Amino acid sequence: MSLDEIERAIVCGLSPSIDAATKEAAMAFCTVVRTSEQALSISSQLLLRSATAEVRFWSLQVMHEFLDSKWAQHDLCFSLLEIFDDIRIRFCRYPPNALLMGLVNVRAASV
Repeated sequence: MSLDEIERAIVCGLSPSIDAATKEAAMAFCTVVRTSEQALSISSQLLLRSATAEVRFWSLQVMHEFLDSKWAQHDLCFSLLEIFDDIRIRFCRYPPNALLMGLVNVRAASV
């Protein structure tokens, strides 16, 4: 599954003009992606590359669900650092520590 396929499925699944059967198939595909081992990585890549509001919103939802479910687990730190390194290498906009502190502040505010 490519990022383009996932992006098309998200847009299709959230579009009010798509028929019910197609929308249901698209959302089922999105659920498979959402629950996969690569969900955090995929959603962060989509968030950074997509200009579509629906895709960015879906990506943030997936990231929020992942962080909520895995926050206390030990491997979360390694997952976040891996994603921040990927972001830093590809985009070099923010140092990884600033991104991590932003996530920690968002998480602390929601508790």
